[in-house]
Amino acid sequence: MAVGSGGQYTPISARVIVSGSGQFDVTIFGTPLGSVIKLTGLAETRGAGITDDSVDGAWQTQDAWGDWSAFHHDRRNPKCPAVEIGNGLHFRGDVSAARFKRAAESIGEQTILEGMTNIVSSGMRVTLPDGNSVDVPSYTDIFSPSVNFIDSFRFTTLFPGLPVSGGNHAFALLDIFGQPIPGATSNDVWNACLQDAPRNVSAIVNADGILATWNPVPVVPGFDPSGSPSLGFYQIEIRQDLGGDLYGASLILNSSHLIPFLDFGGVGPGVPDGNNFGSSLLELGNGTYVFDVIAFSKGVPGTASAGLECQVRAVDEQIHFEKSGATITVLP
Repeated sequence: MAVGSGGQYTPISARVIVSGSGQFDVTIFGTPLGSVIKLTGLAETRGAGITDDSVDGAWQTQDAWGDWSAFHHDRRNPKCPAVEIGNGLHFRGDVSAARFKRAAESIGEQTILEGMTNIVSSGMRVTLPDGNSVDVPSYTDIFSPSVNFIDSFRFTTLFPGLPVSGGNHAFALLDIFGQPIPGATSNDVWNACLQDAPRNVSAIVNADGILATWNPVPVVPGFDPSGSPSLGFYQIEIRQDLGGDLYGASLILNSSHLIPFLDFGGVGPGVPDGNNFGSSLLELGNGTYVFDVIAFSKGVPGTASAGLECQVRAVDEQIHFEKSGATITVLP
């Protein structure tokens, strides 16, 4: 799909429902110019090989609407031009690592492959430094509330072991048939996981929630949240048993954060900094919960590494607490 005779082409997602007698209800989503356009209408097919098939209906964007119509697709031109990243279209592929520690010992390591884009796509393929490829499914969680798989897409997978240091990871978005979308590519290089986990994590319950504090993680290349410019951040994740995150706080630069008791609307500014995501303590059901404080490093400026580099947490620094009604109790 493109806007104007010289506009950039972008992929679309479409739904077609057969209504009978050569008629089809059609819904099409696209992101030309970096914003969503939705087209609905009725398509009619007539004689085979005759260019009199037609479709017409209504189109809608966030702030405008109108009518549209089209006639007979020319199957002699089945390949669309390549997508041009920029001018409202973005795609960023990111390879990073996760490390789990107990005291000073590393007890687990993972490779994380992730992509974020506003280009309509059904998957992502990553070619690893050894030439093998991994197909990455769509994914979202409390930390990506804007992902709706209409005009914002996220793809994530992980597997054991650290990424190959210094090796290029080539990312490509996939269409509905699992084929690479021409031009929708990105590259990233992973270097190292150097920072320690947050230590001496503690929690104090007050009238506003749970105040979590920890010792600042020593500065290393890729991690200096209080530096100028800031590089890296802390993140808090609350879960129950082995379930997904129910509350999270990200982009924390200080070595403390208030986990709020009252509802903040699913996403909101944190105290003293960072952002809150998910459910407040008030919204959590009764039961026992655990939270981690995690140190995230980023690619060092001037290197081929972009985006996140590594996340490190210590399982022996986890905080467990119990909620019963409006009462929060930190467990030993």
